[in-house]
Amino acid sequence: MKILCIAHYHHTHQNHGDRHKMMLLPSSLLLLVAVVQLTSGGSVKPDDDAPGFEHWWTTNKNTFEDYPIKFEKPLPNWIYGTMVRNGPGQFEMGKRKFTQALDGYAKLTSWKFPGDGTCLFSTKFIQSSFYKSSVERNDIAPYLNFGVTVPPYDDVQKAEAMINAMDNMNVNFYNYSNTFVAVTDLWKCYEIDLPTLNTVRLIDAKIPTNNHSKTDDVISLLSSAHPLQEYGKPGTYIDYLGGAGMIPGVIPDKITVIRTKGAEDHEVIAEWRMDAAPYMHTFAVTENHVIFIAHPYYQNFMTMAKNGYAAAGMEWRANETAKVFVVNIPTGKVETFETETVFALHHVNAYEVDNKIMVDIPVQPNPFFFKKLNFPSVLNATERKSMTLISKLRRYTIDMESKTISHFDFPNASNSELPTINENYRSKPYCYVYGVVFNWNGEGFSHTGILKKDVCGKTENKMFQIPHHYPTEAWFVPAPPEVAKSEDDGVLLLVVLDGDRELSYLGIVDPKTMTLINKAYLPTTIPFNYHGRFLPGLW
Repeated sequence: MKILCIAHYHHTHQNHGDRHKMMLLPSSLLLLVAVVQLTSGGSVKPDDDAPGFEHWWTTNKNTFEDYPIKFEKPLPNWIYGTMVRNGPGQFEMGKRKFTQALDGYAKLTSWKFPGDGTCLFSTKFIQSSFYKSSVERNDIAPYLNFGVTVPPYDDVQKAEAMINAMDNMNVNFYNYSNTFVAVTDLWKCYEIDLPTLNTVRLIDAKIPTNNHSKTDDVISLLSSAHPLQEYGKPGTYIDYLGGAGMIPGVIPDKITVIRTKGAEDHEVIAEWRMDAAPYMHTFAVTENHVIFIAHPYYQNFMTMAKNGYAAAGMEWRANETAKVFVVNIPTGKVETFETETVFALHHVNAYEVDNKIMVDIPVQPNPFFFKKLNFPSVLNATERKSMTLISKLRRYTIDMESKTISHFDFPNASNSELPTINENYRSKPYCYVYGVVFNWNGEGFSHTGILKKDVCGKTENKMFQIPHHYPTEAWFVPAPPEVAKSEDDGVLLLVVLDGDRELSYLGIVDPKTMTLINKAYLPTTIPFNYHGRFLPGLW
């Protein structure tokens, strides 16, 4: 039996695709950083068994609103809400092109599930200042991007790019007390109308302070694309704000931990100074603590300004150890630990047991992959063959009594990134993590699957993988409490590019077996999308 969505729809096709802003990082700054480490040695055979893979990195200007899509089987009524994904949708404007897969104009995609067996598909570009200015001039406007453009900016445009800074919110999507926002690793964000995906406005909220804050000596505009819900407080999130001293080497940098109650309602939990604040994409939250893995990855803004793009100014200091900051949420006290040098892009989960903090993270030896995550590489079959993820799923144990930190690596859990869990187990003991594995069989970067790892060690690894199908990050939708018996009762929603048909579909995967149990093809393709979430009860 096939279910046909019969709601009204609207379809359009588009033919177009003041403060110290120099501190802004690239819109998708290393969202996939260290997902892939390029390894080489001798000649390699091409990754030539990848039909349609190029659509992951190909512009798609099509837009849709409330287009009914057809699932192959009936949908359970408890899948009720809206799934939203964020990522790049256009990789050039006029005669100028992006060269980095991390760049590309932000495009949102959504699936509305009214709970009656139907589903409506929408996708639109975020109408950022960067995007609108680019459309107006039919050229990539001079804003700060991660990689260099072709042709590159001239010296005047480089200066303009540093002044305009980042404005491309192509990483994630959140609900702040029914204000829906597209975010990246910046303090500012864009408000989005959830039903239509129309862009409402830019939000550049006032930076919060406390009685001891001094804000006029730092430039504080960096943040995280992954705020986390505060334990036991639905609708309240923890985030951080990174600030650089006005005079490098004289005024120290600052990190501020923020409680977010709304898109423009923030308060300070804790803050501290350090000689140089590293770039940190994510962090972890437990019942009483916020944990940062401060790897030695820094931004050299002079080099960035000289070259006119962000990647030129990123510096990895391999001889430095990684610092671990543990922030006590109730008191604001900050304690510092040290561990061996790693690059930690995404956190899986963290929780507390007997005055110990457990933090699970896929760690990489360094962030060097992004230098090759460019179109000449990802679209080249020979280059892709040697693109292999180098990561380990690591558990850090922080003993708050003995003030020590230790770690171990989970077996059979290497080379997985973009991790997600059942969010009902956020900041609690849990077992299952779902991650994307690139080049899972050694045949090339395009050979992609979703790995289910049991960190409790009770079950074997399971993987969703279909030849010539290219999935991105999976999102777990839990079954309702009256149905759920275990942590993995629910479904995984994931966007998959079917390379053979050259169309994308929304797949529904059974987390217990990691098999595809339902899918609905879309009327178009969806380029590689980074993050998103399912918003229950909202559509």
